[in-house]
Amino acid sequence: LIIDGSIGGGSSDGSSASRADARSSSSSSGGRYTVEEGDTLSGIAEDHGVSLSALLKANHMTSRSLILPGHTVVIPGSTRSQSPSRRPSGSRSAGSVGPDLRCPVPGSSFMNDWGFPRDDGGRFHEGTDIFAPRGTTVRAPASGTVVFGRNHLGGTTFTLTTATGWEIYGAHMSATIGSSRSVRAGEAIGWVGNTGNAAGGDTHLHMGLKRVGGRAMNPYPSVRAACG
Repeated sequence: LIIDGSIGGGSSDGSSASRADARSSSSSSGGRYTVEEGDTLSGIAEDHGVSLSALLKANHMTSRSLILPGHTVVIPGSTRSQSPSRRPSGSRSAGSVGPDLRCPVPGSSFMNDWGFPRDDGGRFHEGTDIFAPRGTTVRAPASGTVVFGRNHLGGTTFTLTTATGWEIYGAHMSATIGSSRSVRAGEAIGWVGNTGNAAGGDTHLHMGLKRVGGRAMNPYPSVRAACG
């Protein structure tokens, strides 16, 4: 099941330029913005210098509202005319270069929540949350070397490095299966939980993606292709 809060996918240089023009024309005094492929509500708000809550209120939406290319979004008055660089990189075009994956949690639900604000806007979500009942098996999304760990944010985690140079991060598991090792795609490596800063919340697997040594990128297109 996909709870589709935004539209994933790549963008060409031409569409990026037209999008920039649209931002410039509506960012300083409010106005309207036409949704492009790859846009998210949080991304539109950030690009136009307005809070997500203000954007949602102006459009009678919630953070899970569906937006589609061609929709017109009302932009309330903004406090700045240039879009900042605080939002995670790759939020619009990263999906076009993502790896082919196996679904890490078959039968799960997820949405494109890349870039959603966390900690009252102090940071932004750099991954895809994949929701499933506690104890659902987590499977290796690719073949490679998996290293298990634990930290206060992610709780029980895994980092899987592939031979093709991808690094896949999973967090909030209830427990792992076995020890750090070489795994094959689809191999059981743990169970869904809500450890770390997800304690008390809905059980899910947070999945992050990047090139080894690179910046975090949006895993949603790859997750969607793998999990349907």
